[in-house]
Amino acid sequence: NSSVDIDSGNNPISLNSTQGTANAIELITTAGGILLSTGSGSRDIAIQSGDQISLTSGTNGITLSGSTSTAASGISLTAGTTTLYAPTLTVGDIASAITLTSSTTGILLSSGSPTSQSGISVVNGTTTIAGPTITIAGPTIGTSGQATDIDIIDNTASALTISEGANNYVAIT
Repeated sequence: NSSVDIDSGNNPISLNSTQGTANAIELITTAGGILLSTGSGSRDIAIQSGDQISLTSGTNGITLSGSTSTAASGISLTAGTTTLYAPTLTVGDIASAITLTSSTTGILLSSGSPTSQSGISVVNGTTTIAGPTITIAGPTIGTSGQATDIDIIDNTASALTISEGANNYVAIT
């Protein structure tokens, strides 16, 4: 109960099947590969499904690229490793996104809009935590791994205050 319609001229070529099986239409080659191409840089290829799309590969994995090379912008899935190739990865909408940006000098993990951004950056060995409030939930802040300096802003009233609620115990100006 399957049919192959081959149209000519400006009409599309359609492969139609009325079989209700997972492999109702198969493209099989015993030597070489299978290429889906529009033959033009101005046409799209769409893969659509009513439920799920499964991509399975052998040893060399699956590469999805949005540019001329995977390293410019893409995803590579190989042997339990997912590699995202992009200078910036954003998860979520612009107002509440989580953004991971990498460069040759370090990384920045941030959230929020660019005007009220907070996050963690690691650049050239320096870790910076930015935000209106930083909460440490552990019982101890450990600095025993090496000698430690705590630098505070210079020439500013209330440069550092240690307090509990409204009670200020130590104020450095």
